[in-house]
Amino acid sequence: MSILRDYVYTQVPKERYELLKARYLSFLDAMDDVTKEPVRVFDPLPESYTKQIDLIRELSQELQEKKEEEIRKAAQAREAEEQEKEKAKTEEINEEETKEEEQSEK
Repeated sequence: MSILRDYVYTQVPKERYELLKARYLSFLDAMDDVTKEPVRVFDPLPESYTKQIDLIRELSQELQEKKEEEIRKAAQAREAEEQEKEKAKTEEINEEETKEEEQSEK
């Protein structure tokens, strides 16, 4: 536990750690009481961060839509290719049957 505490102290200034710890303890106290207002342990993000997060979400959504569209196109291409193969097979079978009928007629 002391190793973890030492690690935290090197990552966060001691004053900040104490503030977060106090907020967390008050959060735990208020957690079971519905009448109390929720306690926020961390400070809200700056507006610039929220704008960046929104931009990332929009871009991710666009990329996901493009990916789904490409997958759809690939599936359609695969289906078209399979249909062409089936068509070629049936034509080949029909040609063989036609040849066999011609030979049997002779």
